[in-house]
Amino acid sequence: MASITYDGQSFQIDGRRIFLVGGTIDYARCPREQWGARILAARQAGLNTITTSVVWAKHEPRAGSFDFSGQQDLKQFVQMIGAAGMYCVLRVGPYVGAGYDLGGLPPWVLGLKDVKLRTANTAFLEASSRYISAVANQVRELQATATENGPGGPIILVQSESAWTCGDDALAPQYLGELARYLRESGFEVPITNANNLWQGLESEIDTWRGNGDMLATLRQLATVRPALPRLVSAFTLGQIEYWGGPARKKPAMNPHELQRELAEVLAAGGQFNIEPFFGGTNFGFTAGRLSGRVDAFATTSNDLSAPLEETGAIGPLYHPLRRVAMFASRFSRMLAHLEPKRAGVSLVPESVFSATNAALPSTGHVVVHAAGSQGSVAFVFGSKLPGEGVTGETPAQLLMGDGSALPVYLGKNQVTWCLFDTRLAGRSQLDYCNLSAFALVGKVFVIAGPAGAPVRLAINGSPLEAEVPMDDEPEAIEHENILVVVCRDETVEKLLVGEDGVYLGADTLAVTGEPVVNKAERVVRRFGADGTVADLKYHAPQPPRKVKVTRTVTVPPTGKGKNKKPTTQTITEEVMQEAPRSPVLLSAAVKGPAAVALGPWTAAEETDHADGSSARFASIAGPADLAALGAPYGYGWYRIKFRSGSAGSTLIATPRGGDRFHLFVDGHDAGVMGIGPGAQELGEAKLSLKKKEQTLVVLAENLGRFAGGQHFGENKGLAGSLWEVAPARGLSKATVKTDKPLSALEYRTPLFDVHSADVTDPARLGWEWNGKRKYPLLMSVKLKAGLTQRGLIVLNGKPIAFFDSGGPDRLVIQPDDMGRSANRLEIAVLASCGAPAAGLAPCVEFFDCVGDLLSEGQWAFAKWELPGEGAFKPQKGTHKGPTWYRTRFTVQSAAPAVLSMTGMSKGQVYVNGHHVGRYFTSTAKGKPVGPQTSLLIPAGFLRTGAANEIAIFDEHGFVPTKVKWSWVG
Repeated sequence: MASITYDGQSFQIDGRRIFLVGGTIDYARCPREQWGARILAARQAGLNTITTSVVWAKHEPRAGSFDFSGQQDLKQFVQMIGAAGMYCVLRVGPYVGAGYDLGGLPPWVLGLKDVKLRTANTAFLEASSRYISAVANQVRELQATATENGPGGPIILVQSESAWTCGDDALAPQYLGELARYLRESGFEVPITNANNLWQGLESEIDTWRGNGDMLATLRQLATVRPALPRLVSAFTLGQIEYWGGPARKKPAMNPHELQRELAEVLAAGGQFNIEPFFGGTNFGFTAGRLSGRVDAFATTSNDLSAPLEETGAIGPLYHPLRRVAMFASRFSRMLAHLEPKRAGVSLVPESVFSATNAALPSTGHVVVHAAGSQGSVAFVFGSKLPGEGVTGETPAQLLMGDGSALPVYLGKNQVTWCLFDTRLAGRSQLDYCNLSAFALVGKVFVIAGPAGAPVRLAINGSPLEAEVPMDDEPEAIEHENILVVVCRDETVEKLLVGEDGVYLGADTLAVTGEPVVNKAERVVRRFGADGTVADLKYHAPQPPRKVKVTRTVTVPPTGKGKNKKPTTQTITEEVMQEAPRSPVLLSAAVKGPAAVALGPWTAAEETDHADGSSARFASIAGPADLAALGAPYGYGWYRIKFRSGSAGSTLIATPRGGDRFHLFVDGHDAGVMGIGPGAQELGEAKLSLKKKEQTLVVLAENLGRFAGGQHFGENKGLAGSLWEVAPARGLSKATVKTDKPLSALEYRTPLFDVHSADVTDPARLGWEWNGKRKYPLLMSVKLKAGLTQRGLIVLNGKPIAFFDSGGPDRLVIQPDDMGRSANRLEIAVLASCGAPAAGLAPCVEFFDCVGDLLSEGQWAFAKWELPGEGAFKPQKGTHKGPTWYRTRFTVQSAAPAVLSMTGMSKGQVYVNGHHVGRYFTSTAKGKPVGPQTSLLIPAGFLRTGAANEIAIFDEHGFVPTKVKWSWVG
């Protein structure tokens, strides 16, 4: 059995130091047929580690029913990582966050008796234990420590939980400690990490960091407080998750030069990193969650996040900037793994000489951070130049070396250059110094790059070499001290492919087996071989086997007669079939793209019988209930309530419990949408026109996604409570500010995330007063405006009743029984650490009296939302009103990824051959654009070649798909 150990420098396998250069690829967000291509792209980007999240909801969709097949084949995904020669970091959870619905937890856990999530709760921990054991049974033998039956597997680390940033020091070991115990008892032997940013951890775990910015300072601090642990940025975050109705994020989310600079800071601190994500992928089906920063932020179907590898698999703007640093880090991992953080010297802060946002700021020179260890050292030179400047007129940084000589370093367009010193290259060849950034080291090939025209200064084994960086894309290869030094300009690095047997120029990609691949037979590929040779290679067509004469010596056994009493040898010649030499270059097959697809004709199935309540699929229920309790843990559900209104006219209505959107129909007539998000009437706006007679109310309730994190986990979905008639509250005083004793947030409720044990409320509280028990429940509406950072407690008569922040709650009901018989005061007490007063929230709060339960005497029924039967579809003609399904069929002879543009549609779902692609939200019912995502990616694996393919679209408002277009990626 191999052993994995670690210290303040790096990880070690059986004493051999390794250095992790990783990126996140969640197999749940990547079609299975693309797993290999995405892993290969990561390896060619210089990564040596893949981090992936195990999404509990995917593997145990129903309690006790585990699925590790097909798209959920975790074992296969990890094996593919190992086959690529890479390490794997497994985020086991049980909570993984990452924008998934309920943070990856299965919705059925919400129905467990007395359950509380992400805490030391018996019901939750017991379910988590069974899940962790099931995961371990799949991958236990794929750990790097499992060497009994051959070489170890790729799993090098497992991460427990994610972002458990609660300051409750007593609760943390009770919960996190139990998870760690489950991991060990289930058979995980590799080190356990956490990603809690030092909020909480266990002595047996490795504390890692999440985020970006100020990486040098952050990791030096981490080395100070955790000197015995390696510094690992387990999630170097790039972009933010987009949400429906939100702004389109700029792409790339991070300036490419800034990315290189910050990753260089990680390395300068002796840190290892994981790009979050390397490939973001797609939130297929209903897997997208709700973001904790806003009440109305529901994640889009695309999870691109400005990842280096885009959702389609194409190379994004950050791919090559990442590759430049990652390839260096992985190819010089031995030197980096031996860096000693205790030897870190005093330095200027790199950001002190750089401003990406203000070109008018004067240049203040350079910052040099020198990191050293037993296998060499590296000087990171950070510059103040803005992107776009070149060598001409540049004043180089002058590094003063140990012998008193100066080494000129030109940054050109870059914000950082790294210079190696005293680093072993190959055999007995040692690099003394080099003023250009190292890119790759393969055998005897040493690739360096810098600004075109910059002077090259390096020395190997004490022998100096001077040259000049080429002005074009033709690298200069120089044999020096038994090392082939390949000098190229910065732009050429993007065209170099690094394999295990050399570095290639002129190829499109490298095959899984390592050969260069071109798309035209006449193209020449230059190989800088690991043996120090340079060769120009071309493709040649496969040749049939040929007959050749082979001479060999055979032993003739003794016959036992005469002189043949001993074995003798004899030379014979024979003809054998010999395979022709394999082409050193592979030719990619000329694949003709699939033929254009013209969608239509369409058929339509209106949901009239559901909207008017006449469908036989409705089944009686006792009353209001959460969608999950009715067998609809995701998506939509139809509620039908037959009731008699006590009055007629326009009635202001509210749903104090439940979410997220409600499409209302009264006696079959569309009465609008209430709830959250674009096009929905919010609390205080939603009205219903009623008549004083027996009526049928049908509600198409939609779960837009549960919180992926934050304080308000496990919120109700659907009509979990009744529909109330409301009116502006009377008898409340105006808001006043009074002082009272500070209250501890964690004494009220734990866990609360990003809350310290010492966090207490400010003495000044904003409050409203009334006398006695009110006749009706009081509904409090809180709509925090953009930019407000207040969070804290809502307090009734001195006792906290809720915690609030920008994510909610947006509604809170105070029942008459909870009120005092005399004076009552409802207050907002903000945490003092917010630095913002409670008084600023007064305009954000409204109060309503719940004057009547409209449906208290109603007869309730429920029907599942599902695709209608074949007979329900008729040829599409004219326009439709209300929820409608559309369907069309087409045939393709070859498959490729495609994009379905949802132009002209409103909001709904798309299925292709029964595969749930996901949600779209192009416009409101009135045609107002929503976005930011307006098209959906269709994976090639969803299609059938040579057979009929079916697209099914559910549009909530019946918009007709005449403008929906199909196009092939690329």
